[in-house]
Amino acid sequence: MASECSSQTEKDTSVPPKQENTFLLFPFLPKELRLQIWELAIPRERLIQIIVRLHQGERYDLAASEPRYTKKNALGNTISGELYCTTVRSVRLLSKFMRVSKEARAAALSVNRIHIPVYLKGDSFTEKTMLYLNPEHDVLHLRADSPVHKTLLDFLWDLKAYDPKGVGLRKLAVDLGAFCDNDLRLLKEPDLPLFRHRTILRETLAQLEQVWFLHLQCHPTNSLLARAARVLRGSADGNLPLPIAGTTASFERLGAGPGVGEDKALEAVNMGSVDPRELLLRWRRFVRAWVPDYEALKTDYRLFIPAWAFDDDNDEEQRNAPHLWREPVGSRGDLPSWATGKEGGWPRPKKGQAFGFWLFPVEAAGEIGESDDLAAMTTRAGFKVNLSHFPRTLAVFTA
Repeated sequence: MASECSSQTEKDTSVPPKQENTFLLFPFLPKELRLQIWELAIPRERLIQIIVRLHQGERYDLAASEPRYTKKNALGNTISGELYCTTVRSVRLLSKFMRVSKEARAAALSVNRIHIPVYLKGDSFTEKTMLYLNPEHDVLHLRADSPVHKTLLDFLWDLKAYDPKGVGLRKLAVDLGAFCDNDLRLLKEPDLPLFRHRTILRETLAQLEQVWFLHLQCHPTNSLLARAARVLRGSADGNLPLPIAGTTASFERLGAGPGVGEDKALEAVNMGSVDPRELLLRWRRFVRAWVPDYEALKTDYRLFIPAWAFDDDNDEEQRNAPHLWREPVGSRGDLPSWATGKEGGWPRPKKGQAFGFWLFPVEAAGEIGESDDLAAMTTRAGFKVNLSHFPRTLAVFTA
C-alpha cells in the first residue's frame, strides 16, 4: 500500500500544473478599460496591395454607365460610382478581432475607420466584402489600369469620401512596374477635365506622410520562396542572414537586424537588372509637375527591400552576395513548413528566420542629381552596392 501511495505521489508531482492562457477576470473589468485593451491589442501597420481595374463591361460600353459622382455613401459624401472595381489579395487580411466578440469588433472598426467596398480574391474564390483601413497606419501598394482618371483617381476620391475624418491616403508603396504600366506619370492638367480629379491628385501628393519605393526584381518562372528554400536546405543551420518574404499583410517594425551575418551580406548587394534610381527620378519628376512647392513637402521616402534570394545553388559567389528580385508581397508562395507547423523538407532555423523586409533611406540607392531628365542619368544594371553602413529598419510579418 505504501509503495502504491508513493508511486501515485510521484506520478502526480511529475506533471506540471496546466497553465491557463485566459485572463478569467477580463469580462469583469470596466467596459472602458476592456475597450482600451482591445484597441491596444489590434495590429496596427499593414502592407496591403490594392488593384484598381475598370469593370469589364465598362471597357467596351462606357456610354451605358451611370453618370459619375451622383451617388452618396452612408456618410453622406459623394462617391464616384461603379466605373472601377478594387481587388485585394492577402492572407489573413481581415483582423481576427472582427470575430472574437462584439466589443472586439467594435474596437477594430473604430481603429480601422475607413470601410470601403472591395473584392477579396483568394486562390479559389472571389467575394465582395468591406476593406477596413486606417490611413495613419496602413501602407497601400496601389496598381491601377489606364486611364487612371477612371480608376486610380476615382479610387483616391472614394477613399477620402469613405473616411469619417476626410483624410484619405497617407502612406503609399509604389514599384516601377506599376508606375509605368498606366498613364499616371504622363498626366498633364489638360488630361484631367474634372476639377475634382485635379484636386484629389494634388491633395493626395501633398499630404503623403510616407512613400515606399519597392525595388523589385523578378524572374518569370521561379518562386521567391522556392529559390530561398534551396539555400536554406544547403545552409548549416537553416538560416538566411537577411529576411525573406511572407504573404501576410500585418507587420511590426523591430529596428534591429534578423541575425548574425547581416552586415557582411549587405556589403555587396547585387541590385539586379533595374537601377532603383530610375523609380526615384520618375516619381520626383511626376510630383514636381503637380505640386509646385515640392521642396517643402514633408514626405518620408524609404527604399523598400522585400526579400532576398540567390541565382544558383552551385554559384558560391552568388550564395555569398545575395541579390534582389521581384516577388510582389502577397501574390504567391506560402511560408515554409516550419513556420506553419506542417511537415516538410525545409530545415528549422536554429535562431529563427525573419520573414519581412528592410526599409532603407533612399540615399542607399545612390545619387540621382537635380535634373529630372532620365536620359541625363547614367543608369546601372547588375551593379553591387554596400548597404551595410546605412541606417535600416527591419519589419517582420505577423500572423
